[in-house]
Amino acid sequence: MTTNLQGPVADLHHLRAVLTSLGDALAQGRLDLVTAAEINLYAALRAVRRSCHSGVDPATGAALRAEVLHAQAALDRCRRLGASLTEFVRCSLMAQGRCGAYDRTGHEAIMARVGAIDARG
Repeated sequence: MTTNLQGPVADLHHLRAVLTSLGDALAQGRLDLVTAAEINLYAALRAVRRSCHSGVDPATGAALRAEVLHAQAALDRCRRLGASLTEFVRCSLMAQGRCGAYDRTGHEAIMARVGAIDARG
């Protein structure tokens, strides 16, 4: 691993590291680490934005492109793991007869049992 990265390349490298940590937290089901990653993700994105607005040296094009691709792969991993976690929670709630939604009064909506008749009078 290169340690003398500078500018946008270094910031993208850091963003990739944060996304990788977030993906690891999602894979391990560590929701505390998922929540804690928010501040690091915000800071990393802010740094990338700031450094890219200040200009990009054409000589670092290849390294920059490589870091963008790696960060994109880490983001895609987070998306897949997040979607899997969301589906797991949805299925768990469904198995409990809960749907994870709320009714008009703000109370948690309860799913009707299969085969139940909803007669309104």
